[in-house]
Amino acid sequence: MKKLMVSLTILLFVTFNILAQQDREMVQINGGTFIMGSPASEKGRRNDEGPQRRVTVSSFFIGSNIVTVGEFRQFFNSTGYRTDMEKKGGGFITTRFPQLEQRADASWKNPYFIQDERNPVILISWLDAIHYCNWLSEKEGLTAVYEINDDELIWNRAANGYRLPTEAEWEYACRAGTTTAYNTGNTVNNNTGWYRANTRSPYIPQIVGLKPANAWGLYDMHGNVQEWCWDIPDLYPNEAQTNPTGPIPTCPAFCCNRVLRGGHAGWWEESIRSAYRNSLRPDFAYLDTSFRLARNITTFLPEMVYINGGIFNMGSLEKEVGRNSTETPQRQVTVSPFYIGKYEVTQREYDSVMGINPSHFKGYNLPVERVSWFDVIEYCNRLSQREGLTPVYSISNSSNGRTVIWNRNANGYRLPTEAEWEYACRAGTATPYNTGARIRDNTGWYNANSNNRTQPVGQKPANAWGLHDMHGNVWEYCWDYSANYPNIAQIDPVSMPTYTHPVFRGGAWNTTGQNIRSACRNSGGNSVRWNYVGFRIARNASGVTYTPGEIRQREKLTAEEEEALYIESFR
Repeated sequence: MKKLMVSLTILLFVTFNILAQQDREMVQINGGTFIMGSPASEKGRRNDEGPQRRVTVSSFFIGSNIVTVGEFRQFFNSTGYRTDMEKKGGGFITTRFPQLEQRADASWKNPYFIQDERNPVILISWLDAIHYCNWLSEKEGLTAVYEINDDELIWNRAANGYRLPTEAEWEYACRAGTTTAYNTGNTVNNNTGWYRANTRSPYIPQIVGLKPANAWGLYDMHGNVQEWCWDIPDLYPNEAQTNPTGPIPTCPAFCCNRVLRGGHAGWWEESIRSAYRNSLRPDFAYLDTSFRLARNITTFLPEMVYINGGIFNMGSLEKEVGRNSTETPQRQVTVSPFYIGKYEVTQREYDSVMGINPSHFKGYNLPVERVSWFDVIEYCNRLSQREGLTPVYSISNSSNGRTVIWNRNANGYRLPTEAEWEYACRAGTATPYNTGARIRDNTGWYNANSNNRTQPVGQKPANAWGLHDMHGNVWEYCWDYSANYPNIAQIDPVSMPTYTHPVFRGGAWNTTGQNIRSACRNSGGNSVRWNYVGFRIARNASGVTYTPGEIRQREKLTAEEEEALYIESFR
């Protein structure tokens, strides 16, 4: 009975504390050079797919999935937007494939078939997609990419908001390093995508993400629906290009056809190839026209502070007000030199690496929150790769969930250990706060002064070692998982996985003053996202090496470990 009550408690805790998952995932595509178009020998090839030529594409973000009905509905609920086809007397629907019939009440909301919120949104024109991109950019505090005038549409290339991919970006991302007709090989198979052979008449679009992703993590690049690109269609030039965007418009922006890629669930396999091209008026749409998002990559380098190694007393004294048993026993800990972020990672920094801002409280200089421990591990690796450093973490999957291996001697970005975090927070002090024995207004942001929300990083004075917001604002993830302290002195300690709850430190905007003390510890599920938990990053100092070279953390415990914990709970 007690085991059941524990399970129910955990379930209720997750139900009431977990926040919405990140519906929209943007995948970072590293730039490179590829052969765009199709060879003359490719089955189904059309003249507009040549000549083949070398194209270089810069790094960018692209949506892992096509924009869904549910995502587009948020746009409609916020703005009341009417699509082009709604303004033109209704959309064209399929009563008997391939015959089309215009119906006054047909639209993305009512395509004349039962659709799920996870279906790709359809009956969307190129201009509808442009308006959605601008709305989403403004909603997330980004600079809108498109300037729309009476007969002109200007793409601000420097803007950091959402946009449509160029045709070159789309094909590069679809191919994912392949040179074959499909990203699954030279012949189509059931996993390639939704097309006429595996979709029933009337060949309606399927829920996104049901077919396997390509090698770069993108779903439905072959079939299902056609996807708008930025470009105006034209024959390819017979020369190498860098970041091509198609010909310059020779007519008003709203009249020139725009490219569609990817094919449709009702088409045969030759029309869902990587190189296949189609086009349509930008103010028109059918049951198979949709889009996926793209974004520029903008780099913001983190400010890192060098922390000299040293010895300190980790944990709290028995007389410390607010102390709890997890902070004991206090013992001597030696920490090697390392780098740590001057600030908590901001929404601007996170968004520039991950292509998404999941935070509840929006503001580019606010700390990012609503990120899980695994999200943070992925952020560290991506930031390391962008700067040409060796990623610290490798992630594998097994029956016990994800396993993260920390290569302690890699030079990339990582989470601080719990010992590093407390050492850096104290900055040579031994008092409950790095500002003294009592809390002050300038100690940090907590429930008495935060106005019930996060605050911009760096507003409160730095500690003696130049670090801001070590007390309050958001809790900060550490590498370590929750474990009792040993009653011995330690050097560069790292807890081994005895439970699936990583530690976070520092307190938050919604906690009491006692919970932002230097020694205070908290923990939570490694896959949960809260609006009061964020992180700051760390790096090894050059010349410092560690033993052992690898440490593992697991998402789940084995059955034997769970049973041991259950037995221990009765003692």
